[in-house]
Amino acid sequence: MINKKLIEVSLPLDVINDASAYDKMPGIGAHPKGIHHWWARLPLPSARAILFASLVDDPSAHRDRFPTEEVQEKERDRLFDIIRRLCQKKMHTKPEVFKEAFAEIQTYFDGIIPTVHDPFAGGGSIPLEGLRLGLDVFSSDLNPIPVLINKAMLEIIPKYWNNGPLNKKARIERSNISWSKVAGFCNDILYYGDIVLTNATKELKQYYPNYKTVNKEEYKIVSWLWSRTVKCPNPVCGCNMPLIRSFQLSNKDKSKVYAEPIIKRNGPKNEIIGYEMKQGTATMKKTVSRSGAVCVCCNEAVKLDYVRSEGRANRIGFQLFGVVAEGNRRKIYLPPVKEYEEIAFAVPDSWSPEYLLPEKHRNFQTPAYGMKTVGSLFTKRQLYALNTFVSKIADVKNTILGDGGTEEYANDILFFLGLAIDRCADFNNLLTRWSSSNEKTMNLFGRQAIPMIWDFGEANILENFVGGWKTCLEYIVECVGVIPMPIFQISFTRGQEKH
Repeated sequence: MINKKLIEVSLPLDVINDASAYDKMPGIGAHPKGIHHWWARLPLPSARAILFASLVDDPSAHRDRFPTEEVQEKERDRLFDIIRRLCQKKMHTKPEVFKEAFAEIQTYFDGIIPTVHDPFAGGGSIPLEGLRLGLDVFSSDLNPIPVLINKAMLEIIPKYWNNGPLNKKARIERSNISWSKVAGFCNDILYYGDIVLTNATKELKQYYPNYKTVNKEEYKIVSWLWSRTVKCPNPVCGCNMPLIRSFQLSNKDKSKVYAEPIIKRNGPKNEIIGYEMKQGTATMKKTVSRSGAVCVCCNEAVKLDYVRSEGRANRIGFQLFGVVAEGNRRKIYLPPVKEYEEIAFAVPDSWSPEYLLPEKHRNFQTPAYGMKTVGSLFTKRQLYALNTFVSKIADVKNTILGDGGTEEYANDILFFLGLAIDRCADFNNLLTRWSSSNEKTMNLFGRQAIPMIWDFGEANILENFVGGWKTCLEYIVECVGVIPMPIFQISFTRGQEKH
């Protein structure tokens, strides 16, 4: 007969719910979820509490020790207190709580370590928390992305616990440092990632220039701001009308900036010859919405059906309407220059993933506008840059082997460099929007869909800004650093082949 478990009787749901809500919030810093996004990820506090409460007995199952309801309730409160402490923030810094929980679990299993089976592991919350609690785990999934996530957290990272780095630079410059947890492995990821960036920059620098003003000032570009365009159907206008959801580029209280089109009216044809950056709030809010578009030159109303048909005919163009650069502790907004458009369009063709997107699905909106393949979601420059980084990642393997790394270690480093490429792709595509409130490029997957975005920010993948290789890589490494080893080394060693 199986004893009744704590989860069958009662749980401190208020604490678990609050901790889980916090765990799901964006912007809470380094977190295991940042290794790779997974939509259906179970909050870590929920997984932790569920595992613990499923393994320890409810006091009512031991009436010899807890004969009255009052005594049972007191014991239950003690177990609840462990759960409350398991639901604290930054649990990777509190190994003593995991040790206490592990000791409590063992009292109900006569010293035998329980095994957790999760056949549909998803984002890996349950197996990760099982490992943190000192349990043996089996995990699998039908989707390759969860398999990738679980492999990273359960197989690769724990292998290099308390190992020093391979690269000679860290060994020489930081020879007196004790490389605890996975600091050595993280240092190697960053070191070889920097080599990838250096090699990629040599090939890509000409396509990612700095902005040079007429006063010979030079600025690093944070993002190029592009709008899609279609030809105005009005025969007396015929301009390439920009499809822009907002001309407001910055909403900061003391530095509001907007772009205003410069229109040249030349007989039967109108033309937008540039944009002027102005201080304040834009009077023209947008030129496109869910109901249709409007031409900025002649105010002609245009139905979205027309825009869709132009897209399917491959007649949607692109026009630069602003450049965001890094100034002195603030972003500066600069007018577009034809030269920078020409550089973007002059990038060589490269491999493009021609996998078809679902054409009739509410969460895939781009095929209706002619963007039917994965490759069509990127500019030529973005595809060329991503392909270049992938090739440089492959090349750095020889460097790792030359430094004395094993084949396995080199592949594990490349695994995490590949995760950084995934993150770069999320920030470097045709569907990333520029946020005027926090002045940065926003990634595509803000929700579980591929929506149609009219104007977009093209991040500078070579610089240390949002969407850049270095920023994406450093975030991945921070998230690796908060995945601790199981509380008892022997637990992982014994179950290593199972994970």
